[in-house]
Amino acid sequence: MCSIYLLNEKEEKEEGLSLINFYKDKIEIDCIFNKKGKYIIYFLGNKGDSFLYNQALSYIVNVVY
Repeated sequence: MCSIYLLNEKEEKEEGLSLINFYKDKIEIDCIFNKKGKYIIYFLGNKGDSFLYNQALSYIVNVVY
């Protein structure tokens, strides 16, 4: 699971779409950004059948076009 937020000076605003594909030996994540700007992508994970998701890692992406 992942969430995409647009970063600005005042707040984080949820923005963008993602598609996650799971393969035998890799995970492929495609992100669609609606406009230019700096985004943070939070990747969330859980253990087993738990409905509780925790942040596993995050990336900051600068979209310039």
